[in-house]
Amino acid sequence: MIFSDVVIIGGGLVGSLAAVGLSKAGLQVSLVEAFSEEKLLDPSFDGRTTAVNFGSKQIFDSLGIWDILAEKASPINDIKVYEVDSPWSINFDHSLMGKDPMGYILDNLKLRQALWGSVKQLNSIDIYSPVTVQKIWYETGFAKLLLSDGTELAAKLVIGAEGKKSPSREMLGIAVKEWDYHQTATVATVEHEKPNEHIAWEAFMPKGPLAFLPLPDCPKSGAHLSGIVWSQSHESSPLASELDEQEFGRVLTETFPFYGQIKLTGKRWSYPLKAMVAKQFTSDRYALVGDSAHHVHPIAGQGVNLGWRDVVQLLGIVSRAHKLGLDIGSQTVLKQFEYKQRRDIKGIVSFTDGINKLFANNSGLLFGIRNAGFGVVNNIKPLKFYFMKQAMGLHKNNKVLLS
Repeated sequence: MIFSDVVIIGGGLVGSLAAVGLSKAGLQVSLVEAFSEEKLLDPSFDGRTTAVNFGSKQIFDSLGIWDILAEKASPINDIKVYEVDSPWSINFDHSLMGKDPMGYILDNLKLRQALWGSVKQLNSIDIYSPVTVQKIWYETGFAKLLLSDGTELAAKLVIGAEGKKSPSREMLGIAVKEWDYHQTATVATVEHEKPNEHIAWEAFMPKGPLAFLPLPDCPKSGAHLSGIVWSQSHESSPLASELDEQEFGRVLTETFPFYGQIKLTGKRWSYPLKAMVAKQFTSDRYALVGDSAHHVHPIAGQGVNLGWRDVVQLLGIVSRAHKLGLDIGSQTVLKQFEYKQRRDIKGIVSFTDGINKLFANNSGLLFGIRNAGFGVVNNIKPLKFYFMKQAMGLHKNNKVLLS
Protein backbone atom coordinates (compact mmCIF):
# COMPACT_ATOMS: atom_id res chain seq x y z
CA MET A 1 0.00 0.00 0.00
CA ILE A 2 1.43 3.38 -1.07
CA PHE A 3 0.32 6.37 1.01
CA SER A 4 0.04 10.00 -0.09
CA ASP A 5 -1.99 13.02 0.95
CA VAL A 6 -4.06 13.22 -2.25
CA VAL A 7 -4.84 10.91 -5.17
CA ILE A 8 -5.95 12.69 -8.36
CA ILE A 9 -7.68 10.51 -10.94
CA GLY A 10 -7.19 12.06 -14.38
CA GLY A 11 -4.13 13.88 -15.68
CA GLY A 12 -5.76 16.12 -18.28
CA LEU A 13 -5.86 19.91 -18.33
CA VAL A 14 -7.67 20.08 -14.97
CA GLY A 15 -6.20 17.14 -13.08
CA SER A 16 -2.59 18.04 -13.90
CA LEU A 17 -3.12 21.64 -12.75
CA ALA A 18 -4.59 20.32 -9.49
CA ALA A 19 -1.52 18.12 -9.01
CA VAL A 20 0.86 21.06 -9.48
CA GLY A 21 -1.13 23.32 -7.14
CA LEU A 22 -1.47 20.78 -4.34
CA SER A 23 2.18 19.78 -4.63
CA LYS A 24 3.30 23.40 -4.35
CA ALA A 25 1.05 23.74 -1.30
CA GLY A 26 3.18 21.10 0.42
CA LEU A 27 1.12 17.95 -0.16
CA GLN A 28 2.26 14.58 -1.47
CA VAL A 29 0.25 13.76 -4.60
CA SER A 30 -0.40 10.57 -6.58
CA LEU A 31 -1.61 11.26 -10.13
CA VAL A 32 -3.42 8.40 -11.90
CA GLU A 33 -3.89 8.69 -15.68
CA ALA A 34 -5.51 6.20 -18.07
CA PHE A 35 -3.41 7.26 -21.08
CA SER A 36 0.34 7.11 -21.44
CA GLU A 37 2.34 10.33 -21.51
CA GLU A 38 3.23 9.62 -25.16
CA LYS A 39 -0.46 9.43 -26.05
CA LEU A 40 -1.38 12.60 -24.13
CA LEU A 41 1.38 14.56 -25.86
CA ASP A 42 0.75 13.15 -29.34
CA PRO A 43 -0.39 16.03 -31.64
CA SER A 44 -3.10 13.77 -33.14
CA PHE A 45 -4.57 13.05 -29.68
CA ASP A 46 -6.20 16.47 -29.38
CA GLY A 47 -5.64 19.10 -32.07
CA ARG A 48 -8.15 21.57 -30.65
CA THR A 49 -7.50 24.97 -29.11
CA THR A 50 -8.62 26.39 -25.78
CA ALA A 51 -9.71 29.92 -24.92
CA VAL A 52 -7.85 30.70 -21.69
CA ASN A 53 -9.57 33.66 -20.06
CA PHE A 54 -7.59 36.29 -18.17
CA GLY A 55 -8.66 34.85 -14.82
CA SER A 56 -7.19 31.46 -15.78
CA LYS A 57 -4.01 33.21 -16.91
CA GLN A 58 -3.74 34.57 -13.35
CA ILE A 59 -4.04 31.01 -12.00
CA PHE A 60 -1.24 29.76 -14.27
CA ASP A 61 0.83 32.80 -13.30
CA SER A 62 0.42 32.11 -9.59
CA LEU A 63 1.62 28.52 -10.03
CA GLY A 64 4.65 29.49 -12.12
CA ILE A 65 3.36 27.92 -15.34
CA TRP A 66 2.42 30.94 -17.45
CA ASP A 67 6.04 31.80 -18.33
CA ILE A 68 6.20 28.48 -20.22
CA LEU A 69 3.06 29.36 -22.18
CA ALA A 70 3.40 33.11 -22.76
CA GLU A 71 5.21 32.94 -26.10
CA LYS A 72 2.80 30.30 -27.42
CA ALA A 73 -0.37 32.23 -26.49
CA SER A 74 -2.34 34.39 -28.93
CA PRO A 75 -4.05 37.30 -27.11
CA ILE A 76 -7.77 38.04 -27.34
CA ASN A 77 -7.89 41.82 -27.22
CA ASP A 78 -11.54 42.33 -28.12
CA ILE A 79 -14.72 40.25 -28.24
CA LYS A 80 -17.47 41.08 -30.73
CA VAL A 81 -20.97 39.64 -30.28
CA TYR A 82 -23.74 39.99 -32.85
CA GLU A 83 -26.85 38.31 -34.20
CA VAL A 84 -27.44 37.75 -37.91
CA ASP A 85 -29.83 40.38 -39.38
CA SER A 86 -29.62 42.53 -36.25
CA PRO A 87 -28.57 46.22 -36.40
CA TRP A 88 -27.09 45.96 -32.91
CA SER A 89 -23.91 44.34 -31.65
CA ILE A 90 -21.69 44.40 -28.57
CA ASN A 91 -17.99 45.22 -28.67
CA PHE A 92 -15.97 44.31 -25.58
CA ASP A 93 -12.76 46.33 -25.92
CA HIS A 94 -10.02 45.18 -23.54
CA SER A 95 -8.69 48.74 -23.16
CA LEU A 96 -11.83 49.63 -21.18
CA MET A 97 -10.55 47.33 -18.41
CA GLY A 98 -6.84 48.11 -18.67
CA LYS A 99 -3.83 47.04 -20.71
CA ASP A 100 -4.25 43.26 -20.34
CA PRO A 101 -5.94 41.12 -23.01
CA MET A 102 -9.33 39.60 -22.21
CA GLY A 103 -7.84 36.17 -22.67
CA TYR A 104 -5.61 34.00 -24.85
CA ILE A 105 -5.91 31.17 -27.34
CA LEU A 106 -3.61 28.18 -26.87
CA ASP A 107 -3.24 24.80 -28.55
CA ASN A 108 -4.35 22.03 -26.21
CA LEU A 109 -1.08 20.26 -27.01
CA LYS A 110 0.94 23.25 -25.75
CA LEU A 111 -1.16 23.34 -22.56
CA ARG A 112 -0.62 19.62 -21.97
CA GLN A 113 3.11 19.93 -22.57
CA ALA A 114 3.43 22.81 -20.10
CA LEU A 115 1.33 21.11 -17.42
CA TRP A 116 2.99 17.71 -17.74
CA GLY A 117 6.40 19.35 -17.77
CA SER A 118 5.52 21.08 -14.49
CA VAL A 119 4.15 17.84 -13.00
CA LYS A 120 7.32 15.92 -13.83
CA GLN A 121 9.56 18.56 -12.25
CA LEU A 122 7.93 18.17 -8.82
CA ASN A 123 9.31 15.40 -6.61
CA SER A 124 6.16 15.38 -4.50
CA ILE A 125 4.05 14.05 -7.42
CA ASP A 126 4.10 10.34 -8.26
CA ILE A 127 2.63 9.47 -11.67
CA TYR A 128 0.80 6.18 -12.32
CA SER A 129 0.23 5.84 -16.08
CA PRO A 130 -1.24 4.27 -18.14
CA VAL A 131 -3.51 2.68 -15.52
CA THR A 132 -7.12 2.94 -14.39
CA VAL A 133 -8.84 2.73 -11.02
CA GLN A 134 -10.59 -0.60 -10.48
CA LYS A 135 -11.95 -0.11 -6.98
CA ILE A 136 -12.33 2.55 -4.28
CA TRP A 137 -13.03 1.66 -0.66
CA TYR A 138 -12.63 3.21 2.77
CA GLU A 139 -10.87 2.40 6.00
CA THR A 140 -10.62 4.61 9.07
CA GLY A 141 -9.05 7.92 8.04
CA PHE A 142 -8.25 6.90 4.46
CA ALA A 143 -9.67 6.26 0.99
CA LYS A 144 -8.02 3.32 -0.75
CA LEU A 145 -7.75 2.56 -4.45
CA LEU A 146 -6.84 -0.52 -6.46
CA LEU A 147 -5.24 0.24 -9.84
CA SER A 148 -5.39 -1.93 -12.96
CA ASP A 149 -1.72 -2.89 -12.59
CA GLY A 150 -2.33 -4.20 -9.06
CA THR A 151 -0.94 -1.15 -7.23
CA GLU A 152 -2.84 -0.11 -4.09
CA LEU A 153 -2.92 3.55 -3.09
CA ALA A 154 -4.21 5.25 0.07
CA ALA A 155 -4.86 8.95 0.70
CA LYS A 156 -6.78 11.37 2.86
CA LEU A 157 -8.47 12.82 -0.23
CA VAL A 158 -9.35 11.57 -3.74
CA ILE A 159 -10.10 14.02 -6.57
CA GLY A 160 -12.05 12.88 -9.63
CA ALA A 161 -10.90 14.74 -12.76
CA GLU A 162 -11.34 12.20 -15.57
CA GLY A 163 -13.92 14.12 -17.62
CA LYS A 164 -17.67 14.09 -18.10
CA LYS A 165 -17.92 10.26 -18.16
CA SER A 166 -15.97 10.05 -14.88
CA PRO A 167 -15.61 6.35 -13.93
CA SER A 168 -14.80 7.20 -10.29
CA ARG A 169 -17.96 9.32 -10.01
CA GLU A 170 -20.03 6.42 -11.31
CA MET A 171 -18.14 3.97 -9.09
CA LEU A 172 -19.15 6.00 -6.04
CA GLY A 173 -22.76 6.27 -7.17
CA ILE A 174 -22.91 10.05 -7.62
CA ALA A 175 -25.87 10.87 -9.86
CA VAL A 176 -25.92 13.63 -12.46
CA LYS A 177 -28.52 15.86 -14.03
CA GLU A 178 -28.08 15.98 -17.80
CA TRP A 179 -29.96 17.62 -20.66
CA ASP A 180 -29.49 17.49 -24.41
CA TYR A 181 -29.34 20.65 -26.56
CA HIS A 182 -29.95 18.66 -29.77
CA GLN A 183 -26.98 20.45 -31.27
CA THR A 184 -23.61 19.31 -32.62
CA ALA A 185 -20.44 21.38 -32.25
CA THR A 186 -17.87 21.27 -35.04
CA VAL A 187 -14.38 22.37 -33.99
CA ALA A 188 -11.66 23.17 -36.53
CA THR A 189 -8.85 25.49 -37.55
CA VAL A 190 -9.47 27.63 -40.63
CA GLU A 191 -7.38 29.88 -42.86
CA HIS A 192 -8.77 33.21 -44.11
CA GLU A 193 -7.79 36.14 -46.35
CA LYS A 194 -7.94 38.94 -43.78
CA PRO A 195 -6.09 39.07 -40.42
CA ASN A 196 -8.06 38.33 -37.24
CA GLU A 197 -6.53 41.35 -35.41
CA HIS A 198 -6.76 39.42 -32.12
CA ILE A 199 -10.57 39.65 -32.09
CA ALA A 200 -12.85 36.83 -30.91
CA TRP A 201 -16.32 36.69 -32.43
CA GLU A 202 -19.57 35.14 -31.21
CA ALA A 203 -22.16 35.14 -33.99
CA PHE A 204 -25.70 34.06 -33.13
CA MET A 205 -27.67 32.43 -35.92
CA PRO A 206 -31.06 30.67 -36.05
CA LYS A 207 -29.49 27.18 -36.10
CA GLY A 208 -26.88 27.89 -33.41
CA PRO A 209 -23.88 30.08 -32.52
CA LEU A 210 -20.58 30.30 -34.39
CA ALA A 211 -17.41 31.37 -32.54
CA PHE A 212 -14.19 32.54 -34.21
CA LEU A 213 -11.09 32.49 -31.97
CA PRO A 214 -7.89 34.31 -33.06
CA LEU A 215 -4.81 32.15 -33.66
CA PRO A 216 -1.30 33.34 -34.55
CA ASP A 217 -0.48 33.51 -38.26
CA CYS A 218 1.13 30.36 -39.63
CA PRO A 219 4.91 30.76 -39.02
CA LYS A 220 5.80 29.03 -42.31
CA SER A 221 3.29 30.45 -44.81
CA GLY A 222 2.13 33.59 -42.99
CA ALA A 223 -1.49 32.50 -43.50
CA HIS A 224 -4.09 34.10 -41.23
CA LEU A 225 -5.67 31.49 -38.94
CA SER A 226 -8.57 31.18 -36.50
CA GLY A 227 -10.12 28.39 -34.48
CA ILE A 228 -13.86 27.93 -34.83
CA VAL A 229 -16.56 26.33 -32.71
CA TRP A 230 -19.70 25.96 -34.86
CA SER A 231 -22.73 24.77 -32.89
CA GLN A 232 -25.66 23.69 -35.03
CA SER A 233 -29.12 22.36 -34.36
CA HIS A 234 -29.69 18.81 -35.49
CA GLU A 235 -32.37 20.27 -37.77
CA SER A 236 -29.53 21.76 -39.85
CA SER A 237 -28.83 19.58 -42.87
CA PRO A 238 -26.14 18.87 -43.63
CA LEU A 239 -24.12 19.69 -40.51
CA ALA A 240 -20.76 21.45 -40.90
CA SER A 241 -19.03 18.23 -39.90
CA GLU A 242 -20.70 16.41 -42.82
CA LEU A 243 -19.66 18.83 -45.60
CA ASP A 244 -16.70 18.06 -47.81
CA GLU A 245 -13.70 20.36 -47.40
CA GLN A 246 -14.50 22.65 -50.33
CA GLU A 247 -18.18 23.00 -49.45
CA PHE A 248 -17.27 23.62 -45.78
CA GLY A 249 -15.13 26.61 -46.80
CA ARG A 250 -17.79 27.98 -49.14
CA VAL A 251 -20.62 27.76 -46.57
CA LEU A 252 -18.46 29.22 -43.80
CA THR A 253 -17.39 32.14 -46.03
CA GLU A 254 -21.04 32.93 -46.78
CA THR A 255 -22.02 32.58 -43.12
CA PHE A 256 -19.18 34.73 -41.76
CA PRO A 257 -18.28 37.40 -44.36
CA PHE A 258 -15.77 39.44 -42.31
CA TYR A 259 -12.55 37.58 -43.17
CA GLY A 260 -12.89 37.11 -46.93
CA GLN A 261 -12.40 33.62 -48.35
CA ILE A 262 -12.18 30.92 -45.67
CA LYS A 263 -10.93 27.37 -46.03
CA LEU A 264 -10.42 24.42 -43.72
CA THR A 265 -6.93 23.55 -42.62
CA GLY A 266 -6.38 20.26 -40.82
CA LYS A 267 -8.83 18.00 -39.06
CA ARG A 268 -12.39 18.60 -37.84
CA TRP A 269 -13.77 17.37 -34.51
CA SER A 270 -17.48 17.12 -33.78
CA TYR A 271 -19.40 16.21 -30.67
CA PRO A 272 -23.02 16.37 -29.45
CA LEU A 273 -23.78 19.20 -27.04
CA LYS A 274 -25.16 18.27 -23.66
CA ALA A 275 -25.05 19.97 -20.28
CA MET A 276 -24.39 18.05 -17.09
CA VAL A 277 -24.14 18.86 -13.41
CA ALA A 278 -23.35 16.30 -10.71
CA LYS A 279 -26.00 16.25 -7.98
CA GLN A 280 -23.18 16.50 -5.45
CA PHE A 281 -19.58 17.63 -5.87
CA THR A 282 -18.24 15.73 -2.87
CA SER A 283 -18.60 12.37 -1.13
CA ASP A 284 -16.59 10.55 1.56
CA ARG A 285 -13.00 11.77 1.10
CA TYR A 286 -13.80 12.56 -2.52
CA ALA A 287 -14.23 15.75 -4.59
CA LEU A 288 -15.18 16.28 -8.24
CA VAL A 289 -13.59 18.96 -10.43
CA GLY A 290 -13.86 20.01 -14.07
CA ASP A 291 -16.03 18.09 -16.52
CA SER A 292 -16.41 15.31 -13.95
CA ALA A 293 -18.53 17.76 -11.93
CA HIS A 294 -20.15 19.88 -14.63
CA HIS A 295 -20.23 20.37 -18.38
CA VAL A 296 -21.77 23.47 -19.98
CA HIS A 297 -22.68 24.69 -23.46
CA PRO A 298 -19.65 26.30 -25.21
CA ILE A 299 -21.70 29.41 -26.00
CA ALA A 300 -19.95 31.59 -23.40
CA GLY A 301 -16.49 30.20 -24.01
CA GLN A 302 -16.02 29.07 -20.41
CA GLY A 303 -15.10 25.43 -21.05
CA VAL A 304 -12.07 24.23 -19.14
CA ASN A 305 -11.77 27.60 -17.38
CA LEU A 306 -14.54 26.45 -15.03
CA GLY A 307 -12.53 23.36 -14.15
CA TRP A 308 -9.52 25.50 -13.32
CA ARG A 309 -11.75 27.61 -11.09
CA ASP A 310 -12.79 24.41 -9.29
CA VAL A 311 -9.13 23.61 -8.71
CA VAL A 312 -8.37 27.04 -7.25
CA GLN A 313 -11.36 26.87 -4.91
CA LEU A 314 -10.47 23.36 -3.73
CA LEU A 315 -6.77 24.22 -3.45
CA GLY A 316 -7.51 27.21 -1.23
CA ILE A 317 -9.70 25.20 1.13
CA VAL A 318 -7.44 22.11 1.27
CA SER A 319 -4.16 24.01 1.66
CA ARG A 320 -5.58 26.07 4.55
CA ALA A 321 -6.77 22.88 6.27
CA HIS A 322 -3.36 21.28 5.70
CA LYS A 323 -1.52 24.24 7.26
CA LEU A 324 -3.80 24.06 10.30
CA GLY A 325 -3.12 20.33 10.71
CA LEU A 326 -6.73 19.39 9.90
CA ASP A 327 -7.90 16.28 8.05
CA ILE A 328 -8.01 17.49 4.42
CA GLY A 329 -10.54 14.81 3.41
CA SER A 330 -12.99 15.37 6.24
CA GLN A 331 -16.59 16.36 5.63
CA THR A 332 -15.92 19.61 7.51
CA VAL A 333 -13.38 20.59 4.85
CA LEU A 334 -15.17 19.21 1.79
CA LYS A 335 -18.52 20.79 2.67
CA GLN A 336 -16.88 24.21 2.26
CA PHE A 337 -15.94 23.30 -1.32
CA GLU A 338 -19.39 21.83 -2.01
CA TYR A 339 -21.16 24.98 -0.83
CA LYS A 340 -18.92 27.56 -2.51
CA GLN A 341 -18.41 25.84 -5.85
CA ARG A 342 -21.97 24.60 -6.32
CA ARG A 343 -23.21 28.18 -5.91
CA ASP A 344 -20.62 29.45 -8.40
CA ILE A 345 -21.27 26.78 -11.01
CA LYS A 346 -25.06 26.94 -10.67
CA GLY A 347 -25.01 30.58 -11.78
CA ILE A 348 -22.79 29.88 -14.79
CA VAL A 349 -24.80 26.84 -15.91
CA SER A 350 -28.04 28.83 -15.66
CA PHE A 351 -26.51 31.71 -17.63
CA THR A 352 -25.16 29.59 -20.51
CA ASP A 353 -28.34 27.53 -20.66
CA GLY A 354 -30.50 30.65 -20.70
CA ILE A 355 -28.46 32.37 -23.42
CA ASN A 356 -28.65 29.30 -25.66
CA LYS A 357 -32.42 29.00 -25.23
CA LEU A 358 -32.92 32.75 -25.80
CA PHE A 359 -31.10 32.69 -29.15
CA ALA A 360 -32.23 29.25 -30.34
CA ASN A 361 -35.64 30.68 -31.11
CA ASN A 362 -37.09 32.32 -34.23
CA SER A 363 -39.74 34.32 -32.35
CA GLY A 364 -40.00 37.89 -33.67
CA LEU A 365 -40.79 39.10 -30.15
CA LEU A 366 -37.64 37.51 -28.72
CA PHE A 367 -35.62 38.88 -31.64
CA GLY A 368 -36.73 42.38 -30.61
CA ILE A 369 -35.91 41.71 -26.97
CA ARG A 370 -32.46 40.41 -27.90
CA ASN A 371 -31.79 43.49 -30.02
CA ALA A 372 -32.80 45.78 -27.19
CA GLY A 373 -30.53 43.81 -24.88
CA PHE A 374 -27.55 44.27 -27.21
CA GLY A 375 -28.15 48.02 -27.28
CA VAL A 376 -28.51 48.27 -23.50
CA VAL A 377 -25.37 46.23 -22.72
CA ASN A 378 -23.26 48.08 -25.29
CA ASN A 379 -24.24 51.54 -24.03
CA ILE A 380 -24.51 51.19 -20.24
CA LYS A 381 -20.96 51.04 -18.90
CA PRO A 382 -21.56 49.34 -15.51
CA LEU A 383 -23.50 46.57 -17.25
CA LYS A 384 -20.87 46.26 -19.97
CA PHE A 385 -18.08 46.05 -17.36
CA TYR A 386 -20.00 43.31 -15.53
CA PHE A 387 -20.22 41.15 -18.65
CA MET A 388 -16.59 41.86 -19.52
CA LYS A 389 -15.50 40.65 -16.07
CA GLN A 390 -17.52 37.47 -16.54
CA ALA A 391 -15.96 36.89 -19.98
CA MET A 392 -12.48 37.50 -18.55
CA GLY A 393 -13.13 35.08 -15.70
CA LEU A 394 -12.12 37.63 -13.10
CA HIS A 395 -12.69 36.00 -9.74
CA LYS A 396 -11.35 36.85 -6.31
CA ASN A 397 -9.87 33.35 -5.87
CA ASN A 398 -7.89 33.27 -9.14
CA LYS A 399 -4.61 34.20 -7.49
CA VAL A 400 -3.40 31.10 -5.70
CA LEU A 401 -1.75 31.81 -2.37
CA LEU A 402 0.88 29.21 -1.52
CA SER A 403 2.61 30.89 1.40
